[in-house]
Amino acid sequence: MYEATDARAKIVDVCPGLAPYQNDTWLVCIAELHPIKRHLVLLEAFKKTLASSPTSRLIIIGEGSERQRVEHFITKHNLTKNVFLTGSITEAARFLKAFDLFVLASKSESYGYVLVEAGLAGVPVIATNVGGITDIVTNGKTGLLVLPDSVQELTVAMTTLLTDDSKRTNYKEALYEELRTRTVARMTTETISLYLA
Repeated sequence: MYEATDARAKIVDVCPGLAPYQNDTWLVCIAELHPIKRHLVLLEAFKKTLASSPTSRLIIIGEGSERQRVEHFITKHNLTKNVFLTGSITEAARFLKAFDLFVLASKSESYGYVLVEAGLAGVPVIATNVGGITDIVTNGKTGLLVLPDSVQELTVAMTTLLTDDSKRTNYKEALYEELRTRTVARMTTETISLYLA
C-alpha cells in the first residue's frame, strides 16, 4: 500500500485533472458503476456538502453501466472541478491512504470488504446501514451509517466529517483498532470453537 503522498501522486497520474487539488480534502468511493451502488445518491449528497466544504473533491474509482448517467449528473450540476472519475484501477486498495474519507452509498451489500481495506488504511468511513456493512462499521463508534437512498442522512454525515477533523480522526482510529485484530488465525480459531461448542 502506498503512503499518502505517493498515493496522491499516483492517483494524479491516472487522473491528471486532480493535479491542482492535491492539498484539498479528498473523498473516495470504490465501487462498480452499477445502480445498486447508488452513485447518483452519493453525488446528490456530495453536491449539497459543497456549501460548507467547497474545496472537497470526490474521486470515484470503478467502471460500469452507470457511467453515462454519472457523467451526465456531473456535467449538469457543474461538478467537473469537484468530482473525478478514474475508471477501473487495478488493486485500487493500494491507493487508499490518498484519501481523507471513504463513502459507500450502496442499496445492498453482502459484506463490503472494501470498507475493511479502507479501515486498515486509516481512512474514516461513511456507509449505508445494509447487509454485512454493519459487521464492519458500528454507527457512531467506528464510523457513520446512514439509511440507503437517504440523500439527507448522507449529506449530514458527510458534512459532519468534512467539517470536524477530530471526529474523522476518532472514527478512523477506532475502526483501525477494531479491524486489525480480525486476522485469519482469529477467524479460524473462533470458527472451530463455534463448531466444537
